[in-house]
Amino acid sequence: MWFPKKVSVAIAAGVLLEWEAGYVKEATTTAGATDTPVAGVYEGPAITSGSANYATTEEIPVVVPGAPHTEFEAAVDTGSLAATDVGKSFDISATNGVTVSTSTNEPVTCVKYISATKGLF
Repeated sequence: MWFPKKVSVAIAAGVLLEWEAGYVKEATTTAGATDTPVAGVYEGPAITSGSANYATTEEIPVVVPGAPHTEFEAAVDTGSLAATDVGKSFDISATNGVTVSTSTNEPVTCVKYISATKGLF
């Protein structure tokens, strides 16, 4: 699907996105909260301050899960993932990785341990 992106925000390739006031942006610690649903995974090239569409609300390609149990690979950048974490739900970190240190909104659930810094969610 194609969704309008929030103006003047950087978005890395392949990251989880959340909704904010009708626009998508990189998911952060608020992802999964009642008023901040996860939109999907960004499927375009990285958008940086030097990108032509950085200061626009241009629509960007987003892979929207067809079911609540869609899997995607994500980096763990806060804490260390363990094999015993399979089945547990976690938050998104401030830098769009998974944090195994908090579980306030819990938009992702670990379904496969890959390493201490990567898993399927």
